[in-house]
Amino acid sequence: MMERAKTLGWVAGILIIIALLIASESGEQDAPLVRPTTEQPRFAGVLALRRWLESAAIDTVSWQRRFDDLDQTVPGRGHVMIAHQPTSLYAEAEELAALNEWVAAGNTLLVAAGLLEGTPWIYDGFDLVDDLERMTGLRFVRRGAAEDGEEPVESPAVATDPTDDPSVDTASDAEGESLLDAAEGAFDRVFSTPGWVLLHGATDVVDLVAAPGATAALASAGARAPWDGSEWIRELSDATNEADTEAAVDAEYCAGTALAEGYRALAGRSGCVQVRVPHPDSWRTLLEHRETAQPVLFAAPLGDGQIHVLLHPSLLANDVIGRFENRAWVKRYLTLALGPQGRVLFDDAHQGLNTIYEAEDLLRDPRLYQTMAVILLLWLAFLLADSGHWRRATQRLPRSAVRLTDLATASAGFLARRLHPDAARAAILEPLIERLERRWRVTRSRALTDGLNAERRDHGDAVAALEMLLIEQRNGQRVPLVELDRAVQTLLADARVPTPPQIHEPQG
Repeated sequence: MMERAKTLGWVAGILIIIALLIASESGEQDAPLVRPTTEQPRFAGVLALRRWLESAAIDTVSWQRRFDDLDQTVPGRGHVMIAHQPTSLYAEAEELAALNEWVAAGNTLLVAAGLLEGTPWIYDGFDLVDDLERMTGLRFVRRGAAEDGEEPVESPAVATDPTDDPSVDTASDAEGESLLDAAEGAFDRVFSTPGWVLLHGATDVVDLVAAPGATAALASAGARAPWDGSEWIRELSDATNEADTEAAVDAEYCAGTALAEGYRALAGRSGCVQVRVPHPDSWRTLLEHRETAQPVLFAAPLGDGQIHVLLHPSLLANDVIGRFENRAWVKRYLTLALGPQGRVLFDDAHQGLNTIYEAEDLLRDPRLYQTMAVILLLWLAFLLADSGHWRRATQRLPRSAVRLTDLATASAGFLARRLHPDAARAAILEPLIERLERRWRVTRSRALTDGLNAERRDHGDAVAALEMLLIEQRNGQRVPLVELDRAVQTLLADARVPTPPQIHEPQG
């Protein structure tokens, strides 16, 4: 009993420690990151867009799996897949090949890439530029980056500080005043910017208009979006296979692979995978900023479908879609992109809303190591508290000689703890039943009745004591095994003593 109490005490202590660790760990966790999923009601989610489409009788799908079986699950033409970049789940080459083949069958892929905004989720994921190129073949560089050995051009969105010019002689007081003025101007600008704009990592809101030479159908609604001031342009390349360019030679691309026209080779689970992408010359700009001509929406055909790249993902977000004329712009866009029976699919899987569990995730999951630690602690508690291990671990026991009685006592103790009471009682009565069956020639089932009645003449007291214990057992009372064994052994011992012969005197 004492050993069990020690074990339970150890287990209770371990559970208390684990509860304290979990409570402290949960208290230190940061607020969950708001990602653009259909179940996220906050500013960066797309729950409002999905509910609005469903209210307009447009079928929507929250896609929470990889793209491998997209063509089988959503077959046909006229569908639109909305995928945000960057992703929190890596898109493998096999699923990118399946996605682009699904697009080429007559569907539209709208990639909302956060290049022109600074919403927090954009900084938590895989590399935006590289992943966008893997999916679409379209690569962006910052405007002003050095090309062909030329010096980079200063971005118009970045103010030039005169103190950076060594030819300008500025005194320390003037420098302090200029820094103070700049700081005050920055504070004034932040405090004067609406909160919903700051949530998207921006300080400006820009107008979107049709690009020169593009149709004005998508710009006539007068959409506006937050802008963080950065500027991006397409990186033009004459190479037909991006694996041959210096920028693309890495582990993601298979250099030297023979490709069909309109395909690129990406490294996948099964080796080099050919992924269909639009021709580099087929991309055209549809939308841009009114003031800076910063490109915003790109489009390119892919087979019978289209790939669109939108650099302002907030146009689809909960916080922006209801402002200005953005909802009308989204309506006009979907009117042009959706087919008669088309469905709008939201790629929630690669934004973390999924049940996908990879083999590599098991080794990166801290719950695995927490579980192993708990099991080891419970095992340690058992070793230290059960069967005297704790005493042997803390005290030096005197050595003693092992006797035959120790073996008998250990065996008896083991049987007492492990043998069922009914089986023990049956084992105790077995020798008596066999003796009564042989001596009085009765059946085994009648040995404890007819046999004991026959024994009553010679051993009345022993039979009466045994019958009393059997009656208590049949009535459900607890019969000590020691008393039952003593009564049986007494009866067996008495039966071994021969009954003295009776001498009959002759009569007459």
